[in-house]
Amino acid sequence: MMPSIKMLAVLFAVVPTLGYAGDHFSGKYYCNGYDPSTSSNYDARLEITETEDRIYQWRWISHDGDQNAVTLEGTGFVRDGVFAAAFKQGAGYVIQLYTIKDHGDSLSGEWMVGASGMIGREECNR
Repeated sequence: MMPSIKMLAVLFAVVPTLGYAGDHFSGKYYCNGYDPSTSSNYDARLEITETEDRIYQWRWISHDGDQNAVTLEGTGFVRDGVFAAAFKQGAGYVIQLYTIKDHGDSLSGEWMVGASGMIGREECNR
């Protein structure tokens, strides 16, 4: 089964209620994460831009400045202090959930590629 925006909505519905960070959420973050599919750690940069009230464009860049750089872009929204985003990767989709912490200065995230069942983790700071 290929995940969709409907699946994102279902996953988002089970996220606990937290405080909303408001305008302090947009900006650039530097992230460290773990990819279970490769059993390796990674570094990336995350850029988040608000396009409408609580609707955001999301741009994630690994190996920034390197010839092997990977850029992924998606759209998401904020509800109760959690940013949920989805983006296409290859033939599938990735669902990303970030808990907004420290008034928007840090993000704690988990992500899943399609229906793989493998959950990656990511911590981001300004």
